[in-house]
Amino acid sequence: MKRSTILAMIALAIPLALQAQVVATGAGGDPAIEVGIDAGAEINVFEGDNLTSFGLPTSTLRLTIPAGNLAVETLIGFSRTSSGDTSASLLRLVPGVNVPLGENGAYVRGELAIARAAFSSGPSDDSDSQFGFGGAVGVKKQISDGPVSWRAEAGVDRWLEDTDNGQPAFTAIRALFGISAAVN
Repeated sequence: MKRSTILAMIALAIPLALQAQVVATGAGGDPAIEVGIDAGAEINVFEGDNLTSFGLPTSTLRLTIPAGNLAVETLIGFSRTSSGDTSASLLRLVPGVNVPLGENGAYVRGELAIARAAFSSGPSDDSDSQFGFGGAVGVKKQISDGPVSWRAEAGVDRWLEDTDNGQPAFTAIRALFGISAAVN
């Protein structure tokens, strides 16, 4: 439990540390953090049981920090369900590094992922973590030379099996459309 919490904190801190390094070295002037929101669809394909789940809409918060020609970007998703004394929550962090593909706004991203699920039912509490890796391709275009951009992205993440907690491996396939704004 402590290890996954520490990894989640590190995943959120890496973009801020990289931004501080870019500012300290003077690369590219005054970089702007981008904050955005995405909506789309996700398909989760589980092995063994041949189970496919489909979610629409799927929404994430996106935090982007430029680092020279690259961008460090984290997708953040949170959901909570409760009924009476029973509740479940899921926090998903998917940090990655965007590499531009030319000058047309296209990019490719490598990503690592961590998900933290917590369950509470009356007097008992339980939590599990799951890790994954993957990538995405997308395009991001600025709207009218302003601080707002739109993007379209498709990605695949492979979530690893956690036999200790009974979590099966699965593949998550997503298609997102989003909008973000640069904040100085």
